[in-house]
Amino acid sequence: MLVHFEHLPAGGRSFAWQIAEPDGDAECGFAVPLEAQCHVQPTGPDSVEINGQLSGTVILVCDRCLSSYPFKLVSPFRIKALVRDAEQDGPPLDTSVLVENELDDLNVIELDSPSVDLGGLMREQLLLTLPEKKLCRPDCAGLCPQCGTRLDEEVCTCQKKTGHPAFAALAALVGRKTEEDKTDRN
Repeated sequence: MLVHFEHLPAGGRSFAWQIAEPDGDAECGFAVPLEAQCHVQPTGPDSVEINGQLSGTVILVCDRCLSSYPFKLVSPFRIKALVRDAEQDGPPLDTSVLVENELDDLNVIELDSPSVDLGGLMREQLLLTLPEKKLCRPDCAGLCPQCGTRLDEEVCTCQKKTGHPAFAALAALVGRKTEEDKTDRN
């Protein structure tokens, strides 16, 4: 959804829509369409402020046990969009705009033309809101590395390895050293 700055009324304009399916980069699914809402307010001839929220439930895959689980998503945001002056040399942003609006670099986007793609903005918000480490629960035990059993659902009968075979000699030395320390104390 492309919004041109010159078509915005002085009081701004509100937008609301649903996002039915995720972008290919999102690595998630949607239980139901996500709700996207935002208000685009002109703040100058070449700038707007965008206040919005993305909400809904996404389906993620646990990084430990590979099971699907629902993740409640609520992502409010505030972004300042500025049109870059093509003739300007040096730093592209006027830092006084950031201080004046109490925004940091991450909340400011530079545009080549006086229009903003709200759909693209919502895709970015989705990616920024998803957890870096996707876990169905914090104490998820994951999968057995040998047989693939989900350790939260059943007990694995695999022989547990105690370490890498290359370190077996070192383990024997540590064990011998511990026994020597015990005999020295007696």
